[in-house]
Amino acid sequence: MKYGIDIDGVLADFNRGFTILMNQVAGTRVTNPKLDCWDWPGKYWPKDDIDKAWVVIRGNPDWWRQLQPYEPSRFHPLQQAALQGHELYFLTQRPGQYVKEATESWLISNGIYRPTVLMTPDKGPVAAGLHLDVLVDDRPENISDVMAATSHTKCFIWDAPWNEEIYWPFVKRISRMEEAFQ
Repeated sequence: MKYGIDIDGVLADFNRGFTILMNQVAGTRVTNPKLDCWDWPGKYWPKDDIDKAWVVIRGNPDWWRQLQPYEPSRFHPLQQAALQGHELYFLTQRPGQYVKEATESWLISNGIYRPTVLMTPDKGPVAAGLHLDVLVDDRPENISDVMAATSHTKCFIWDAPWNEEIYWPFVKRISRMEEAFQ
């Protein structure tokens, strides 16, 4: 089987890393932002400061390497699936130079051997072109794009505070990676 796995918000704690960076850029001390919507940073910082943070991220591929992973249990099913011969594709729209290599390095450091990372702002055509059997993503727009591009891919939405309001009767909400591999 072929699996497409999103990284930020599913495997990597982007929000914690972004909060730390925003505090550095804006000179603030936000510690526990409420992550109740996709554009949560706009509740805490002005757009100019958010834009400055993205300039820092785009100019420093090591920023992606320093992100903390969520608990190791999210990686175990991926490791097992790879050992069983399933194809794993890590789909991300991370911006910047050398980001693919930084993302591969991050995945390797978290126990994923020889990861296949695909950089794409539009996951629908990628899922269709690869004939993905499964997609796991936390962003509703990505799931909508995949569903519009192909009926072959079974989509799972990763349960997160910023996507709680989304409900689709035909998309299962999961909070354990094992659920995508059953």
